[in-house]
Amino acid sequence: MLKNMPMVNANPDGSITVKGKAPLILIDEKPSNLNAQQLSELLESLPANMVEKVELMQTPPPEYATYDGSVINIVTKKGRVGYYQKLWLSAGTNGQRIGGTYLSYKSKKITFNGHFNIAKYNVIGNSRSTRQNIYSDSTNFFYTKSNYINKTTSPTVRLESNIDINKRKNIELVYQGIISNIDNVTNADYTNVNNKAQVWRASKRTVDYDGNTYNHGFSGTYNWKGAKQKSEKLNIHTGLNFGKGVNDKRFYQQFLLNDLTPSGQDSTQNQFIDTYTTSYYIRTNYSKPLVKNEKILLNTGVNFTNNDDHTILNASYLNKATNTINNNELLSSNFIFNQGITTSRIGITFLLNKGWR
Repeated sequence: MLKNMPMVNANPDGSITVKGKAPLILIDEKPSNLNAQQLSELLESLPANMVEKVELMQTPPPEYATYDGSVINIVTKKGRVGYYQKLWLSAGTNGQRIGGTYLSYKSKKITFNGHFNIAKYNVIGNSRSTRQNIYSDSTNFFYTKSNYINKTTSPTVRLESNIDINKRKNIELVYQGIISNIDNVTNADYTNVNNKAQVWRASKRTVDYDGNTYNHGFSGTYNWKGAKQKSEKLNIHTGLNFGKGVNDKRFYQQFLLNDLTPSGQDSTQNQFIDTYTTSYYIRTNYSKPLVKNEKILLNTGVNFTNNDDHTILNASYLNKATNTINNNELLSSNFIFNQGITTSRIGITFLLNKGWR
């Protein structure tokens, strides 16, 4: 969806950049407040028929003037009057299988949208590479051959409700949840060859990587419009996001002789990573016309965001002499990060005639 937009680049890790900078992603004018991986999983699960339009704002509106970058607003469809349901299934040659459902209900004052899908990926691949090192007196080669199987299961749910209190006030409530389970295996062969085509170092390595993550997000929005002046608006956005990730990596490397038979030497290492994230925010925006024709607007607001991250890395290795697993304190860590950001702004907007825009 976003990959086809001009000036938007989708990176291999799932992050998105506009002119080299990470944009602020809004969903229905509300900040998604998700990291690159979480946002990628949500956007991949969002069906195209659920999106009404995508707005790329290179010059952000006043309420996002403090953000250093572009703003992308994904506007979702609010549904038709009555009840609507859609089911879909898809499959791909890369082992991709996706199924889900979309529900929509709309009355005079209440709109509800529900989206659930589950995606499974079974990606198989292999690669070969040859590197030649040329020196003044010799030449040698480094050959790499690898294959991998990456399996992922990721269910996603998004629930959204819009309640109109009256013509001037409404409340929006959103919940979105993402769960991801991964099971990856990579096998690689490394061979060093001298200028006489003789093997002088070789090894085999297997990396097992499995884990699961979950992320939950709750957000609420209060919108108010002035009775006499249409441009007088008050918006209050608040939200809470929290998640946990458990990832296990196991490295096994077997060293070979020159004839590529086992040398009897090997290495086994483990990395167990637990990640906990919590963030909450509140953003307010108020705009009021200063003149009757509403072409001069006062815009002000206050934003507060708090992020807590806790990552625990436990590294260990197999002691061949005692045949026991020992902790590796040098590679282990316990990292705690907290960040609170408060911003306030005030500005005046002049609306020029179309000929000047």
